[in-house]
Amino acid sequence: MKFSSSKKFKNKKFTTGFTLIEMVVVIGIFVIVTGIILANLPSFRRSSSLDLAAQEVAIQVRGAQVYAMSTVAGQAGSTGNIFSYILNIPAVGSSASKAFKLCYCGGSDSNICVNACNSGANKIENYLLTGQPYFSAYKTYNSGVWSIASTPINLIFKRPNGDLENSPGAHCILLTDSTADTRAVVVKKGGQITVNKTCPTPI
Repeated sequence: MKFSSSKKFKNKKFTTGFTLIEMVVVIGIFVIVTGIILANLPSFRRSSSLDLAAQEVAIQVRGAQVYAMSTVAGQAGSTGNIFSYILNIPAVGSSASKAFKLCYCGGSDSNICVNACNSGANKIENYLLTGQPYFSAYKTYNSGVWSIASTPINLIFKRPNGDLENSPGAHCILLTDSTADTRAVVVKKGGQITVNKTCPTPI
């Protein structure tokens, strides 16, 4: 009986797998990348929350505009009585400034409608910002300049084109979070709505 030599087997080199140094390098890279991601996760969440809050406000502004455009006639079927919808933001400047609402206006006198909306008499629906974002400031655009404006904010969209009634060149509603990061919901007189980081100049 003949036995084959085991020298070839002993001299054969296995090259598959990773060396210890390669494994340490890969683990080190993984730890560094994971640390960077975890370090930036809170700020990413805050930024996302602020973006979502600004988009929510913009959507509700657009909703008020669409309601006004879809209204066929005014009160009691009279086209003389302009039927409008109002997006009302009662207050800004405090971390508690989170509430806003949608109201209707069944007559031609916008002042009466605004007073009724401020009191909640002609309210359709209440909204509330969630999380850290809140309404921090309100500005209007006239003669190429943004100026701090008084509250409450009343964006009155009138039929049939959904444009703003008695409006300056544009409105800028600022939202802020606990890190002082901001988003601006800009509503132009013609009805265009955008979301920016600040009130843009020129508009």
